[in-house]
Parts: sequence; structure tokens; C-alpha cells
Amino acid sequence: MVMSKDEIVVRYRQAKEPAKQIGILADLNACTKEEIAEVLREAGFKLKGYKKIEAPEAAMQQPETPEEPKLTAPPRRQIALEDALDIMIGALEDLRDAPEGVNRGEATVAAIAYMSGAADMFKALHGPIVR
Repeated sequence: MVMSKDEIVVRYRQAKEPAKQIGILADLNACTKEEIAEVLREAGFKLKGYKKIEAPEAAMQQPETPEEPKLTAPPRRQIALEDALDIMIGALEDLRDAPEGVNRGEATVAAIAYMSGAADMFKALHGPIVR
């Protein structure tokens, strides 16, 4: 349905000819008159001449409760990569927080070398990062 149930109810209440409004609402919402009538019944209107929509058997059954996901430790490779990234982030933060008077060019070279070492260490232990 395009309209909310509340909007359907309001438009039905405001209609000069409620019987015709059910068909109009069904056309606007691309559904059957029975579906509109069901919405109106749920809102407390007493309607005659429209079949009640029976709930499908699947909807009447209790929904299955999903199984709790099993917690597993992350693979060693992931932990090692996270550690290498932490080292790189630390080097960048040190560069950002370097006190005034520090040669930023030298600090940048040192940070890159530090990060490169962390990446090399990861590759040596676990192979290339991208496969």
C-alpha cells in the first residue's frame, strides 16, 4: 500500500460517500477493496459486504527465533593487520602532535619509515595484504 493505515482511515472518515471511497482508496493504493476494508475494520469501522482476509498459515505460525551468532576469535592475520595499522596510526599522531620547532620534513620521513617497517613486518609474517 502506498498510504499509511492512518491516512486511509482519515480519508475514509472525510469521504462524502464512504462506500465509494473504499474503491477509490483501493485504486490509489494498488490493492483490493478487501485489503482497504481490513484496514478500516482494524481501525474499528463496521463494514459489510467485504470478505475478511484470512492470514496465511505461515503468518500464523510462531516466527523462529534466530540462533545466537557464535562468537569466534578473529583470525591471526586480522589481528596482525590491526596491530600494524595501530602502529601506523600512532606514527601519524606523533607527527601531528610534534612540538613546534621540530623539522616536519624529518618527522614525516621518520613516520613513513616507521609505517613502512610495520607494513614490511606484516608482509613477512602473513604475506601480502591484498590478494
